[in-house]
Amino acid sequence: MKARSRIWKASEMLQKVLCNEAPGHQSSSEGSPGQSGHKRSQSSHQQCWVCQTPRLSRGYGGELLLIHFHTNTVGPFMVVQEFLPLLKKAADRSEGTKLSVSRSAVVNISAGNGSITTATFDFPVIHAAVGYRVSKAASNMAMRMIAPALTKSGILDIQMCPGWVKTDMGSPAAELEVSDSIAAMLKTMEKLNESHQGAFIDRNGEPIPF
Repeated sequence: MKARSRIWKASEMLQKVLCNEAPGHQSSSEGSPGQSGHKRSQSSHQQCWVCQTPRLSRGYGGELLLIHFHTNTVGPFMVVQEFLPLLKKAADRSEGTKLSVSRSAVVNISAGNGSITTATFDFPVIHAAVGYRVSKAASNMAMRMIAPALTKSGILDIQMCPGWVKTDMGSPAAELEVSDSIAAMLKTMEKLNESHQGAFIDRNGEPIPF
């Protein structure tokens, strides 16, 4: 119960961050990568700003960078830590010994923007979602580093990018409907095994370079 309570509290804090209630935060009208000048749709009381990054001339926004890290890097790591006893129990109860989603698994929702290898200079810094991309790259590394320990416990560990999806963060200009992205990920999850342990893949199971 204590673990569940901590998770709920963390979830509530994250919700406040995503709903633009972080202390001292000021909303920005800057768009997401590839959408220079695009103004996000927003309700009268909130705006999804998780992909926004302040200008370098403003000191690079240390507070905002920390929020990205708490949400995208520290958050997933702590969730795995809290659920580890249950993940181990699920793996131990399985009749098989091979890694799979049906046995026990950690599927961390990552992003192609977290790939260091494919990072380009196509976008100006103010539109490059620096905080988001750096924190996702760090999350990929964190999950990759715990993969050996999870393997010993019979737990599959995957980083998966859902694609550019039409959500509050992705915007209406995104390529995928939520239902299409989810359907593709579920189809891929059924095929995951030991060969994918610690991997960084897209929704169709294709590898993404770290």
